[in-house]
Amino acid sequence: MTALILGRGQASAPTFLTLIDDRASAPEGKLAQMNRIPSTPARLALLLGILCASLAASAQPYKRTHPAEITFFAPDDENRGFDAAEPPSDAVLDALLKTPEAKDARVQLAALDREKLRSLFQVVPINLGSRNETDYIELGSLPLSGADCFWFWLIRPVGSCAQVILFANALTLQLLPTRSHGYRDICSTWGSAAGYTITGVLHFTGAKYILTHQYTRKER
Repeated sequence: MTALILGRGQASAPTFLTLIDDRASAPEGKLAQMNRIPSTPARLALLLGILCASLAASAQPYKRTHPAEITFFAPDDENRGFDAAEPPSDAVLDALLKTPEAKDARVQLAALDREKLRSLFQVVPINLGSRNETDYIELGSLPLSGADCFWFWLIRPVGSCAQVILFANALTLQLLPTRSHGYRDICSTWGSAAGYTITGVLHFTGAKYILTHQYTRKER
C-alpha cells in the first residue's frame, strides 16, 4: 500500500494515486468492495456538500434584539441623532414652556398656538438612568435656539409630569458611559468664532445637571 509520510509516525489520508495502487494489488473480492468507495475528489465534494448543508442549517440570521442606542447628537451633521425625532408630548411640552429660555422668548411665542409651539421641538427618547425609565432629549428651533449654537434640554418623567434636568447651548451633546448619582454624564462641545473648541462635562447631582469640567482648545 502506498502512503505519503507527513512526519514521524504520521501518514496522510489516502490520495487518489493511493487508491489506484490499492486496486491494482487487491484481491478480486476486496477490489469489488473498494470499487464502491468514491474516489478522493468525489469524497471531497461529498464532504464539502455535507459541511455546507450543515452550516446553512445551523446558521441563523443576526437579529438585533434592541435598536442601537443613540448617544451622540449633532444637529449640524445632517441632524445626527434626531433622524427619528417626534414632537413632544403634552407633559414634556408643558415642562419646556416653563423653562427660563421659553420665558425669555415669550414675546415671540405669544402669537403661536399650542401645536405651533409643539412644532418648535424635536424629541428623542433616551436612557439616562434606570432602564425602566424613558427620558428625553429635546432640540429647539428659533426662537428657542441660538444664532451660533443649538439649544438642548434633557427631561425625565416625574409621575404624570416631566422635569427639565439640563439645558445646554452647544453644537453637540453626548451621553457618556460614566455615571453620577445613577445618571449618565454628559459631554457638550461648542466652537467659538475665534477658533476655539470648548468642551464641557456635566454631572447629575441627584436633582439636575451641573457643569463640572470645561476645557478650551485652540484649533489650528
